[in-house]
Amino acid sequence: MLWFVLAIPVVLALASAWRSPRGPRPLRETPSQWKNLHTRRNFLRLGFGVVGSTALVYSGVDESVEAWHAAEVKNEATDAASHWLHEGGERFWFAYWLAFAVIDGSVGSSGLTRFGRRCFQSMLVGLPMLWITQRVLGGSRPQEEPHGPDYRPLADDNAASGHSFISSVPCFVAARTVESKAGSTAAYALAPWVGWSRLNDRKHYPSQILLGWLIGYMAAEGAVLGEPGTKVPAKAGDST
Repeated sequence: MLWFVLAIPVVLALASAWRSPRGPRPLRETPSQWKNLHTRRNFLRLGFGVVGSTALVYSGVDESVEAWHAAEVKNEATDAASHWLHEGGERFWFAYWLAFAVIDGSVGSSGLTRFGRRCFQSMLVGLPMLWITQRVLGGSRPQEEPHGPDYRPLADDNAASGHSFISSVPCFVAARTVESKAGSTAAYALAPWVGWSRLNDRKHYPSQILLGWLIGYMAAEGAVLGEPGTKVPAKAGDST
């Protein structure tokens, strides 16, 4: 059923792109997007994110929130919701959005294919930052030996949630590209839910989910920055 539902946007993308001018090849813009992501501003953002996550880890808030959620919130209804939601952060989404990027660059470009291409580009430039953060910090999953959320560099690779990253990228891309404020707000509102499912399933602590969201946000911003039809933050000194 899931694959049937996911096939519908691909068919629509092919239909809307047919006989339209082609977009850029999937990897053509990667160097500039890599540069957009790896800026001093974003390294400061990541640094502040790590500092905040460290505070959650070593203050005991991480473990307290995770234990409270498991004892007071988690039930059959949340488990059922989480069962479906966690699919939004699975690894196959990288290949899924790649299909849209290929359609955009080889068949034709439409609003739907451009959205998919931007999701693919965001994941492509953001995944190395995610992997490095996961491995360098070295946090473990809840109930997992040897050290839980505590940072032990290179000892584990769960310090940032991959599901939170993968699932939040389309939401953040949509938030930066839709025209209406209501649509942008709705996209931001959808971003946290797959991350919540990882808390419900006792797969990640809050700090790890937050880091996944942060990297997803920066990756989406770097991938769409400066493209036509996207929202680009005004620079200091620009007229308003």
